[in-house]
Order: sequence, then C-alpha cells, then structure tokens
Amino acid sequence: MSHDKYTVGQRLTAHDAEILALQQAVKSLALTPGPQGKQGQTGASGADGRNGVDGRNGIDSHVAGPVGPPGRAGHSIQGERGFRGEAGPAGPKGDSIVGPAGPQGPQGERGDVCYIGPAEVEAAVAAVRSELLAQRAKFLGAIDQAISDNGGNSGAQRLVRAKLQAVKQDAGL
Repeated sequence: MSHDKYTVGQRLTAHDAEILALQQAVKSLALTPGPQGKQGQTGASGADGRNGVDGRNGIDSHVAGPVGPPGRAGHSIQGERGFRGEAGPAGPKGDSIVGPAGPQGPQGERGDVCYIGPAEVEAAVAAVRSELLAQRAKFLGAIDQAISDNGGNSGAQRLVRAKLQAVKQDAGL
C-alpha cells in the first residue's frame, strides 16, 4: 500500500496558489485595439417597415387635407343619473282567462282518516328534540376528546366545553 506524498489539504492549497497566479497573469495582460480595418461593402436593402400611425386631422401634417365630418357635439357626454320618479296609478284590472271546466272524474275509494292529537305531536317533538340534543352532545364530546388527545388548544377546548354545557342544559341533563 503506497501513501500519497501530499494530503488533500496540501493539494487544495497548491491548486489555489496556481489559480491565483493565473488570475494575476490575466489581469496583467493589457489589451490594445488593433488597426482600423477598411470600410465593408454596402448590404442589401431591408424589407419595408410597417406604416406609421395616422396623424390627427391636419394638426400633425403640413399638407392640408379635406374637411372631416362634423363632430357629435357632446352626444357621448353623460351626466349624473336623475332621481326616480313617482309611481304611476294602477292600471285597470284585466280579465282573467278561465277555460271551461272538464268532466268530473269517477269517485275514489273511501280512505282512512289519521288524526294526531296535540299531546301526540308534543311527545313526538320532545322525543326527536332529545335525540338531536343527545347526538349534538356526542359530537361535541368527540371534538373535546380529539382536542384533548392532540395536546389541546385551551381556547378551543373551553369553547367546545361551553357549547357542550349549553346542550346539556337544553336537554335537561
């Protein structure tokens, strides 16, 4: 196994010194302009350019042109919008168009009448309301638990707990 004569650091230092010497040699070179060459041949003519912008009606021109049509005399100037006028009187009542009555259909089958009393309605509303409040309490409890599991944001946790207390009070729990 052979050992290198120089270490990596020594090689880098040697390369840096070489680069510095080359940079100084480049700076010391003085560039001088050479003799002026003779005039070259004239090149071919280029393509025609685009037409310029038309001048304003005789102002930018020294040649008098024909008289143009008269202007719009301020027809394009718009003033402020006026006030809304008063409502006019109601118009006469129109005739309603009613077509002739069709023939009467056959009598249907006799049906059952379902009557739900106020007590049954109140009981059903109370049951559905308590189910909704219980479901809302479950959701708020799950949110509170998720915030607690993730280290919690005390402001968000306080808000969720306050809402949960309000739901419990509404449910009578």
